[in-house]
Amino acid sequence: MRYHILATLLAICSIISPATAQVKNFVSSCGDRSFSIVWDGNTVKTGSQTEYYTSDANGRTIGWRLVDSSDGTDVSVSLKDGKYILSGTFKGEKVNRTEKSKGNPWFQKIEMNGLGILKGKKDFKYECISARDLKFIVMSATDKGQEKAGGFDCIKIKSTLASGIFSGMWSCWFYFDIKTSEFVVYKSVEGGPGTPETTIVRTDK
Repeated sequence: MRYHILATLLAICSIISPATAQVKNFVSSCGDRSFSIVWDGNTVKTGSQTEYYTSDANGRTIGWRLVDSSDGTDVSVSLKDGKYILSGTFKGEKVNRTEKSKGNPWFQKIEMNGLGILKGKKDFKYECISARDLKFIVMSATDKGQEKAGGFDCIKIKSTLASGIFSGMWSCWFYFDIKTSEFVVYKSVEGGPGTPETTIVRTDK
């Protein structure tokens, strides 16, 4: 698995008004490679790629827009009456199609409100969309208790594919600061044997 798959794995985004939105800065590292990630309210920017999220009052994603200036991508997805509606341009190709939901809630970024969604439950399934190929994925998130990570005392959430041959072979971990409930650290090995671990760490706390 590569980072750009994970960057679109899960998701949960509360609506944040521009007046109260907090800018959050992260650094993603894998071996000798690193880059910055900036969250500004419901917008996430990574290099040439920008993602825009819209959610309902319960934190479920109802709209997502992906823009990448490097490959001509500007595609929007909305969910209405159990169907995803995709339109725009993806990697230079026109996109105009619908896809039926499998009945799970849509969360396009668990990092934004993972603890809020898990409150009162041990695990849950959700749907998300891969930014690599616009394929729809069913994921499973599980509360795995407490652990220290990146200098923070955290609640850790394990995320895996809900089914398929890779469901038992790959996982990623999201860490949320116990004091603030905010996402602070991500960990996963996103390749075959010998691949360095990928980490994402918040740098402005």
